[in-house]
Amino acid sequence: MICLATRSAFIFALSLLITACASHPPAALHGNTVLEQCHQQLSRFKQEVKRQGVNDVQYTEHPHFPYLSFDRFSQSILNHVSTTRDRHQWLAYTSRLAALQRKSEFQNLKVNPGFRLAQLDQCAAKLTKETSDNPQLWLKLTAHAPHIASNYQPWMKAFGFYPVASHLALPAINQERNRILGHFDQPPAFPTTHYLLGDNMQPQLPQQTIRRWFENARHESSLFWPQLSADQIRSLHAHYAPLVSIATQSRDDRPGRVTMDVRSTPTVDTAKPSVYWDHSYTEFYGQTYLQLHYSLWFPRRTPTRQLDPYAGPFDALLLRLTLDHQGNPMIFDSIHHCGCYHMVFALNNTLSPKPPLKNIEPPIQKIRVRPDNKQRLHINLTEGEHMIAGVEWGNTELQQARPLSPLSYHELRSIPTTDNRHHSLFNSQGLVGNSERLERLYLWPFGVLSAGAMRQKGHHAITFIGERHFDEPNMFESFFLPPQTGKP
Repeated sequence: MICLATRSAFIFALSLLITACASHPPAALHGNTVLEQCHQQLSRFKQEVKRQGVNDVQYTEHPHFPYLSFDRFSQSILNHVSTTRDRHQWLAYTSRLAALQRKSEFQNLKVNPGFRLAQLDQCAAKLTKETSDNPQLWLKLTAHAPHIASNYQPWMKAFGFYPVASHLALPAINQERNRILGHFDQPPAFPTTHYLLGDNMQPQLPQQTIRRWFENARHESSLFWPQLSADQIRSLHAHYAPLVSIATQSRDDRPGRVTMDVRSTPTVDTAKPSVYWDHSYTEFYGQTYLQLHYSLWFPRRTPTRQLDPYAGPFDALLLRLTLDHQGNPMIFDSIHHCGCYHMVFALNNTLSPKPPLKNIEPPIQKIRVRPDNKQRLHINLTEGEHMIAGVEWGNTELQQARPLSPLSYHELRSIPTTDNRHHSLFNSQGLVGNSERLERLYLWPFGVLSAGAMRQKGHHAITFIGERHFDEPNMFESFFLPPQTGKP
């Protein structure tokens, strides 16, 4: 124990020495010793995280602002932040992303050389407040706006002769699209198991309560950004939890909880039926909308033949529900966690589809208008490949449904192992390392790293022809005309 303590102290002292030159607090902090020390401490922590190879990549960081983290949404609206209220709201959002990232990285440290999470969080809060109140620091932030990297690799496209590859692949992509559409609204091939993506004991929320939450939140924001409280978002997750019916051929078709053994090898424990909740925001014709996420994880995608290029360990489905300004379902879309099979459904009659764009692969797109406020979204999945084969509204199977335990999606970023350590499901490239597919060997010319592998949010490239990300702001503007709010 003494040797371990000495070694930890030595590592911490060495990290201080190495990062002293690397930590350069912005000039706007000079003269404030407390804030300079806070900035240096957070910078040292980030350096140590990278040195140990446990950095989380769900969000993007900036070396000058180690107390903030950024996603594509926060990057896209930064230029629209003009008032003090806007600034506070934007910083509250990006500091929350950083806190989630920092907690995961802190827990995943292999050796902690003396950092304390509470102290790091306190420093981050002080620096966030200073950025809000200090015009010079805010100007530096906006002048050095974070860049969110693309998940397409240009070198892969160049060496793969992408223009030729995309032309040759188009017939196969259209054939697969037609195959998926051919399964829509067809009777399942195997008996189905019904799951509610939440706790069926939660009472339904009155629609006027939901409407009031959104009206109040948008009124508080100059950007009309509905930042609800964590409790309100949890209630909305439970209220709108879809009913999912899965054709069940084998254990591969049972959703479960992701766990880790002592060797940090992840598995899906189907004895613990679970769903992972999260939320995000998107822009749609100049307005900001809340999105609820429901993520299901399966042990594997079942092979259909001896060398199935799409089969392998792990399969996962990400379901996303975008709510309108009254808190009603507006758009439902989904992908598999490889970024494949993007599907988009308009849920109210204010939306009309656009003609597909040229030179970019369109999603499968349908209209499923909600008939009344009491009905729940009902999604049918096929066996083995867990493909969406139907989306409708109703409550007919609700009494037979098995509730899934709701977990935070962020738990996947720091999973406890059987020897009381923590390890992320995702590697430094945002991939689930042991979920590779054979399809990567022939799909690499499209620029997608390890095509078919499960990947972390923020890293979902969702087309092979053209480029598009699942978390891309304004994405829905490619699919729909501006909402016609005067429609009956």
